Amino acid sequence: MKVSQKIIFVEAAVFIALILLSTYHFALCDAAYIVVGFTVAYLVPRFAYSRMSNCTTMGVAALSWAWLVMGVLGINYIARATVCVDASLSQPALWNDAARYYNYALQLFHHQSTGNAVDPFPGLPLLTVLLWKVFGIGIVPPLAMNMMLTLATIVLTGPLASSLLDGRTNMSSRQVAWLAMAMTASLFFFLSHGTQMLKEPLTYFGVMLCALALASLTRLNDTCLAWRPIALFALGITIVAMARTTYSIMMLAGVLFIGVGNQPQWRNALAMLVLGAAIYYAANEFGHALSYNYYDSYFDSNKSAEISQQYIIGANQQPLANIVGDYFSLSLWRRALLLPLLCAVQFVIPFPWIMGDVTISELVPRIALPWYAIGGLTLYYLGWMSWRKQTSLGCFPLWVAFCFAVPAFIAAGSVSRYMLPFQPLMVPMAIFAVATLRERHYRKNFIIFVIAYTLLLAATLIVCYRTQLACMQ
Repeated sequence: MKVSQKIIFVEAAVFIALILLSTYHFALCDAAYIVVGFTVAYLVPRFAYSRMSNCTTMGVAALSWAWLVMGVLGINYIARATVCVDASLSQPALWNDAARYYNYALQLFHHQSTGNAVDPFPGLPLLTVLLWKVFGIGIVPPLAMNMMLTLATIVLTGPLASSLLDGRTNMSSRQVAWLAMAMTASLFFFLSHGTQMLKEPLTYFGVMLCALALASLTRLNDTCLAWRPIALFALGITIVAMARTTYSIMMLAGVLFIGVGNQPQWRNALAMLVLGAAIYYAANEFGHALSYNYYDSYFDSNKSAEISQQYIIGANQQPLANIVGDYFSLSLWRRALLLPLLCAVQFVIPFPWIMGDVTISELVPRIALPWYAIGGLTLYYLGWMSWRKQTSLGCFPLWVAFCFAVPAFIAAGSVSRYMLPFQPLMVPMAIFAVATLRERHYRKNFIIFVIAYTLLLAATLIVCYRTQLACMQ
């Protein structure tokens, strides 16, 4: 596709903005290093997108916007971990999980004994070590990789939506693709985790590859083995297994969902299932070899206190603790009874307000209106359209709903970043709802839904705000 000059100017403006912001915080040499890393992170998915048949100017604009948001957040993140606390790019003062991942990567890089486990899912530390072998030790290479993977996931949201909605709406494939990219690029909480030393971007990309493979399987008519989707799924589940091994089970569940919904493809589904199970087993054993795996503790009532201290902690989560009680000591069926509430909690957090100091790192991820809109459209599709023959996407939406519910069930809905890899998978459903409404179908039902959804969401947020405010005082 020939890119218009306006888009080139937009990309140049973003590049200049990142230069100005980085030179404001860092010495010239460090600033250049950061800007080059973030620019390469943009150019790789940008070039890949330009080679796609559904590439459009609007799609490039959406990608540039995501680059700008992530660039600003990424520079701020590095500054908070280095110059703001008198640390360096090679020895940043990270916090929480990011510090654990970074320190584990340092131990692996220097061939030191890790002792007790630092990370049961070693994918991010191992990739960080590989990057350091090429570019040297520092925070910039892994952050640039995470930015690239997040932008690549945004790009792949287009083909996913186009594949699922092909021939189902009056919108062209290109329109569907750029709208999917634009919607995904508006998910600020999703973007904010793309420039942190966290494993979410790796999981984003792996889940998206699996989703593309499953979506293509739903469109196949012949019963022969389709090696391309099988290979794509194998690559995706390998990435997921190394980044967050437990999510591999959800990818395997996706094969079962699609296999049931498209029974003529049982051979392809079986091949994916067997290959995926083997990859999951190998990754699980590899994780055991490097460190201990604690994720079986989620279902061990004897370790409920240990798990609760990892998730439901702090004054801001006290209202949830008051509602669910000692959640991790409950039986599975009692947890299941709480699942609708936990899914709702996971849906609305992070709350769109700040109790402490207002900073850009706190403000941007809490711009929740785009997510509430996309999530609302997804709920509308699931409730009013998914079961109708003419607007059904088969079992794909059920798999996405399952993937959303599992983290809520495991972590009591207290860690909303666990569901971030599945937000882009909801975008095709949101687009389908919009496209159907444009064609003047179900408009009366939609108006009723919007009124009810808006009132319920507003009431929920008001109650949550007042409750959280009382606990914080």
